[in-house]
Amino acid sequence: MYECGTFVTVDLQFLVDAHICVFEDVSSYGRYLCFNHAITNHEDAIHLARLLTPYSPSPPPSYEEANMIIQQRLSNKKLNKVMVDFESELLLED
Repeated sequence: MYECGTFVTVDLQFLVDAHICVFEDVSSYGRYLCFNHAITNHEDAIHLARLLTPYSPSPPPSYEEANMIIQQRLSNKKLNKVMVDFESELLLED
């Protein structure tokens, strides 16, 4: 997925806000791709792998892998249009 430019992640707060925004917008319809970070380089992929499996050793990157940037092929333009004026209404209590 990473090498094809289709590996993305989403922050939980962004995911919650997107669901609320799409639900409240009467003009929204269809399917939405929800993500706010695309894994486009080797460093990001290694960082995510360490977050998911902190005790596994990571392979040493080759020079080409370390400097290569993968073009992102996914777009969340439709969701961004809906969320332009949306402000998160979630308040965290201390």
